[in-house]
Amino acid sequence: MTSGAVHVCATRAMHDPMNRNQAIDDINAHLASLDGERAQTIAKIVQSMAAPDDLPRTLTARELALIEQSKEDFKAGRVYSVE
Repeated sequence: MTSGAVHVCATRAMHDPMNRNQAIDDINAHLASLDGERAQTIAKIVQSMAAPDDLPRTLTARELALIEQSKEDFKAGRVYSVE
């Protein structure tokens, strides 16, 4: 598949949404035509999307407190702007 064909498929997908089964069928139909490098790239993308959304480390008590304070500030209308 050429990069132009990939662009056409991506553009069609944005304007013609498909259901989950159609998406899987479309992916499977095109996988065999990909070279090794592109197939590996697709595999890495799928693996990263399927991975849990865990943080890379546990937040400290201070970081958690700052997040809570930020939420409260936002609720109260106190927001920071560089303008």
